[in-house]
Amino acid sequence: MSNLKFKVDSSGIAAVFGDMKEEVEKAVNVGVKALASMTHAKTMELAKAELGSTSKKYRQALSFQKVDTNVYVVSLDESMLWLEEGRKSGSMVDDLLREGAKYTKSGSRYKAIPFDYSASKPISDRAQFGRQITELLKAELKDRKIPYKGIEYDRNGKPKLGKLHTFDAAIHRNPIPSENANTPVLNGVNIYQRMRDDGKVERSITTFRIVTDKHAGSGKWVHPGIPPKKLMDVALGWAMNTWEMEILPNILSQFDKK
Repeated sequence: MSNLKFKVDSSGIAAVFGDMKEEVEKAVNVGVKALASMTHAKTMELAKAELGSTSKKYRQALSFQKVDTNVYVVSLDESMLWLEEGRKSGSMVDDLLREGAKYTKSGSRYKAIPFDYSASKPISDRAQFGRQITELLKAELKDRKIPYKGIEYDRNGKPKLGKLHTFDAAIHRNPIPSENANTPVLNGVNIYQRMRDDGKVERSITTFRIVTDKHAGSGKWVHPGIPPKKLMDVALGWAMNTWEMEILPNILSQFDKK
């Protein structure tokens, strides 16, 4: 977990004000709390402006809390540290197979990795390449007269359930995702509808690709790397400047006049 910790010696600041010490200390404490809240909001603002499809998850991973008297912390959950600190380029095979993998008779691990193109997934949650593929998929479905969002019904007006369609997209709408990949990205499109516990029908559109231990070192399943965003560092710099140039001077000016 990455933290921004706000702790100000309010009693030390207030000590120079003599008889007004308690009033000043209370005002400083209020200012520190306001600064922590403002910094949390600033980090959220930075994430919304600087991040793309990961913005929502980053913001959900941020929290703000009081941990002690006059001590506040803005925290980023460790699940999003890879974005804050960056990630080196390299193979994703071990990471993908670390949990939930199955084993062949020879002991090699393998796992089916889903790619979700469902309409229920907000377009803002998709990376740029995912958005492009979604648009190609929509065009393919239109040609096939298959709805992208709408629920499909049978002749009796009841929603169809189970696997409704499986197909490979047309070649001109089916790029290979990387130079080391063999399978076009929209091969094996599967469309399902299922009844949820609340009685509503859920529609999903997915493809699956298999990752195995044999892919290690093959150039497949390679992450291109992500430069560190360091939004917490930016927010901390903003907070320090705001405290020194705005909040503290405003507090002190109230008592200098008394």
